[in-house]
Amino acid sequence: YFFQTSRITRSDEDKQGSWDAWGAWSDCSRTCGGGASYSLRRCLNGRNCEGRNIRYKTCSSNDCASDVGDFRAQQCSAYNDVKYQGRFYEWIPVYNDPTAPCALKCQALGKNLIVELAPKVLDGTRCNIESLDMCISGICQAVGCDRQLGSNAKEDNCGICAGDGSTCRLVRGQAKAHVSPEKREETVIAVPHGSRSARITLKGPAHLVIESKTLQGDKGEHSFNAPGTFVIENTTVEFQKSTDREIVKIQGPLGADFIIKTRYSGSKDSVVQFFFYQPISHQWRQTEFFPCTVTCGGGYQLNSAECVDIRLKRVVPDHYCHYYPENKKPKPKLKECNMDPCPSSDGFKEIMPYDHFQPLPRWEHNPWTACSVSCGGGIQRRSFVCVEETIHGEILQVEEWKCMYAPKPKVIQTCNLFDCPKWVAMEWSQCTVTCGRGLRYRVVLCIDHRGQHVGGCNPQLKLHIKEECIVPIPCYKPKEKNPVEAKLPWFKQAHEMEETRTVSEEPTFIPEPWSPCSATCGNGIQVRDVKCRILLAFTQTEVELPEEECEDVKPPTERVCHQASCDSDPVPYTPEFSHAEDGSVIYDWEYIGFTPCSATCLGGTQEAIAMCLHVETKQAVNETLCDNSKRPPPMTRTCNMKLCPPRWQSGPWRRCSATCGVGIQTRDVYCQQPGGSAVAAEDCKDKKPHSLQACNQIDCPPVWHVEEWQQCSRTCGGGIQTRKVYCKQLLTDGSFLKHSDDTCQEPKLPTSKPCAKVDCPPQLVLGEWSKCSVSCGVGIQRRKLVCQNLTAKGQYVTLNGSMCSGLSPSLLVRSCQMNACNKIKPKLPEKYSAHGPQIVSIHRVYIQTRQEKRINFTIGSRAYLLPKTSVVVKCPVRRFQKSLIRWEKDGQHLQNSKRLGITKSGSLKIHSLEATDIGVYRCIAGSVHETFVLKLIGTDNRLIEPPNLRKHASETSNTDHNEANSFGAKWHKMSKMWQMWSKKNELYLGDRQVNDQPFLRNLETFGSNSAEDFSSREFKNKRLEAAVLQSAYSMDTVQFEELISNMSQLIETGDVNDDLASQVIYQLVAELSRPPQPTTEKWKGAQDEKFASKVTGKSPNESERFSTKTVDKLMFDQKVPVIMRQKEIPRVSFNKTVTVRIGNTVFLTDNAHAVNLLCETAGISEVKYTWTKDGETLKASEKVVLDTIGKVQIQNPTQKELGTYGCLVVNDFGFDMETSLLLHAEVPVILSSVLNVTNVEASSLSAVVGGAIVARIGANIMVECPVKG
Repeated sequence: YFFQTSRITRSDEDKQGSWDAWGAWSDCSRTCGGGASYSLRRCLNGRNCEGRNIRYKTCSSNDCASDVGDFRAQQCSAYNDVKYQGRFYEWIPVYNDPTAPCALKCQALGKNLIVELAPKVLDGTRCNIESLDMCISGICQAVGCDRQLGSNAKEDNCGICAGDGSTCRLVRGQAKAHVSPEKREETVIAVPHGSRSARITLKGPAHLVIESKTLQGDKGEHSFNAPGTFVIENTTVEFQKSTDREIVKIQGPLGADFIIKTRYSGSKDSVVQFFFYQPISHQWRQTEFFPCTVTCGGGYQLNSAECVDIRLKRVVPDHYCHYYPENKKPKPKLKECNMDPCPSSDGFKEIMPYDHFQPLPRWEHNPWTACSVSCGGGIQRRSFVCVEETIHGEILQVEEWKCMYAPKPKVIQTCNLFDCPKWVAMEWSQCTVTCGRGLRYRVVLCIDHRGQHVGGCNPQLKLHIKEECIVPIPCYKPKEKNPVEAKLPWFKQAHEMEETRTVSEEPTFIPEPWSPCSATCGNGIQVRDVKCRILLAFTQTEVELPEEECEDVKPPTERVCHQASCDSDPVPYTPEFSHAEDGSVIYDWEYIGFTPCSATCLGGTQEAIAMCLHVETKQAVNETLCDNSKRPPPMTRTCNMKLCPPRWQSGPWRRCSATCGVGIQTRDVYCQQPGGSAVAAEDCKDKKPHSLQACNQIDCPPVWHVEEWQQCSRTCGGGIQTRKVYCKQLLTDGSFLKHSDDTCQEPKLPTSKPCAKVDCPPQLVLGEWSKCSVSCGVGIQRRKLVCQNLTAKGQYVTLNGSMCSGLSPSLLVRSCQMNACNKIKPKLPEKYSAHGPQIVSIHRVYIQTRQEKRINFTIGSRAYLLPKTSVVVKCPVRRFQKSLIRWEKDGQHLQNSKRLGITKSGSLKIHSLEATDIGVYRCIAGSVHETFVLKLIGTDNRLIEPPNLRKHASETSNTDHNEANSFGAKWHKMSKMWQMWSKKNELYLGDRQVNDQPFLRNLETFGSNSAEDFSSREFKNKRLEAAVLQSAYSMDTVQFEELISNMSQLIETGDVNDDLASQVIYQLVAELSRPPQPTTEKWKGAQDEKFASKVTGKSPNESERFSTKTVDKLMFDQKVPVIMRQKEIPRVSFNKTVTVRIGNTVFLTDNAHAVNLLCETAGISEVKYTWTKDGETLKASEKVVLDTIGKVQIQNPTQKELGTYGCLVVNDFGFDMETSLLLHAEVPVILSSVLNVTNVEASSLSAVVGGAIVARIGANIMVECPVKG
């Protein structure tokens, strides 16, 4: 997105300090087609901010679906159902209004009525049809082709936004239409798919025709009879026509290939001009890198380039990409790979297995065919395949793509492009006479493209070598039949020139010297050997070859020789057959070439060679057959005038880089002009001599090789750095051979050195844990902190404690677990004993809120009841005769009376409760007993005082307040608090249901009785009683704890005022869980008296008791941390989530997904919790989640998580701790025995279940049933 703030903003970001931050962007004004979104900001100093408070950006730039109408048209049509001047119209948009491009002007359909229906179009509406500019807030804003606000990006000729025109090419030209009655149609040019800005102009009588061909292969032909705009294959075509001219304009892009044709319609010639931008439809694409050449030790990877058809997205042959001159094929890229050294084994260099290293596939081609012509330009061809070498060295043909990393070789090339040899005439010589008519000669040679004299010219076309010449000076000598030839001296004979031939690197005929003349006088014969020879440059030796290897003309092997005339030869020898019978010349002299140049550079000379030739066949013949007097004069010319070429000069080899293994020697090699200065290397045409070579290729003696130093063992206080030192030998192949240390002669290099020789900063050092404070059970351990630092010499120095003041100390106290003490071996209470009597009690708290005739209770409960209610207290027992149950009240034995009685089943009945019935009732069954606490609530919401306490109120003032006063006062206080809380939170509880209040609804979920409308006469206008005493709340102690916990959650969620609810909770805890009778016994300290068992409703048959005041003091004033305990019978839990208070034992089943261990403290906030497992500090992990408020969660417990968990709470005043056992519940198994016992004498016997016993009558028998699990 591009956003624009304002056209008048300043460049220093609008004095940003006075503006607030920009707000969020608004929803886009359109969902497609390009819309606008805005963002606002606020001026922080009134109205003195510079700049705008709104900015815009474009959005939803995706094109709309074809069925979505024009945005301006949609806005006009919105007024179709709005009357204009009392009538309904169907409105269509008016586009491109130059005066108000951003006003909504619409025209009534079919009418000449144009109305401005709105001063502004919606944001995102185009200003005009031709551009992307859009209206924002009624102002036309520039939008570039990149759909960004304020952008001036334009499409290039190829249709690419902000492009550089490199993806297309301009095609322009003209063609003559060769149409006639015989050939009525002709193709002019193909305009390919995707082309743009096409303009085809035809001048003449012919007609234009377009043949379309889609990518799918569909074809169509389109001709035009009249001017207009047509759509061909989703492409708009504009056709214009005038006399003798047709024009086709296509903005594009073309949706198909358009083949432009001309059709005959008149005898006059037509010309077609064309102009269009053609997309480059084929481009080179780099391939992925091919596999590395090696698996280790450093290799390389290559890639290649392939030609891709952009439209069809597939690879095509390379020549498609070569079609575009601007398409340069990228060179293959090369990169290193697998640079890790290969592992060495037993001192030998590991050889790469063949299947890991193969040579890369390569192009293999056949030799070029012979050129189609010997000169003047021809072609030659060859074929090629991609081959790969197998691990066995076989060459196999493979797919071509494997060789694509290397450029494809050419399959066709031009050859012999040089001009064919032609006859070249040299300058004419001077005339052979000094007066009158004479002859002049010239050399005519067959010269090739290199300027060399060769054969191959047509003999019939050879230029003449002599012609008549006239010297315009009259001769005064007597007339002769023939002109006088100037007798110039002969410099050399042609045959002597031939003897200068030297052996070269091309096969050449080399003549031997002529033999002496066969005659001593007169005419004789000379002979010689002529052999085909070649010079081998490498060995500088000459080798004789078969004659057919030499391509030049073989020199003659015999000739006529002339000696001094014999006495018998009075006349010189003249050949008789130099003229034919008709007088025409048969043999004549001709120049056949020049001698080799006397110098290769800086200028030499060449002399013309004249030979006697047969006029017709041009074959060389004996010189005696030619008229010696007509022999052409000697001619010379200069040659090789160019400067001598530069040559490579080499300096001496430098010293070897290594004395052993394998070294490298270098030398300077430079290109130098002979006798001059050094020039560029490319000026020397010869192969450059080597500038480096290997040297000293011998195995080195074993020496020490070291690796890098490792990191220091410390960052301060003195550490050690180490390194590895090996004895190795460098071999000539570059590999290392490892030896034992005693092989190296020199002393071994050090493998370690000191480092980090600086003092460490001060740090807190923890001492060792002390011994456990107890010898059995759970105790604590302590440890000390010392401020120390480590000096650079590695010594610890104790410092002043202030040096470590900024460091946070670790835990200094932790719990420890020793073997279980004998006196407190885990043992079930006596009441659960399998041998003695047992009372089955239920611990509940019951508060009565409405009048009832009779209520049944079970021993172990606490009841707060209304007067005149009758109660029955059951005392269920096991292994005890019910008729022997005794009852006591406040320590006094109970007797049957008018209102009070004990049933045969041992239950206690009290009729119509009075104040005298208040007290603590005890059911006694042999050695066990349980209690029932009974209290009465008066009409003023205060507890009714027992009669004996009214009398002796003054006596108790020195010890503690009585329970009735305390509870009544606090009950009243809670009522007041509730009213205050209700008023503060604007609650109203009148005749409406209690369930309407979320707080009450949450509390109510823990009530055991049904929820009813609050209608008790006594508590009609009271808020607290409505919440706590609605119906009668009967709770066991666990439920009571959950009620308290639930109120805590309500505080966290804000449903309850924190101050008030906290007081309510603590008052309830203090009041409802206080002991049943006062005691003067002093508090002995949290470590000895387990406080939690006193505040959570433990059975009241314990000896220790605490008054309300004591409890309150502990609740709110005690600074020593106290863990709240609630002892329960060990139980098996089948729940998915198990919650256990610390101090209890729980057996887990496979159902357990999470276990919550709670360790809560009473009245203390500033405590630190430490959890242990089996005596070790417990740390948070994936399975264990610790929090800071006394809770640990064990997720998905396994056998590993079972054990003894301890909670230690510590603050500045002391500590407390408690443990819980987490065990696995096993299926119970009876360990039966099949032992048979027979003893008729013993008076008592014991056996294990499963066996058989034979005993006498009257014997005592004990049968044991041992179980496991």
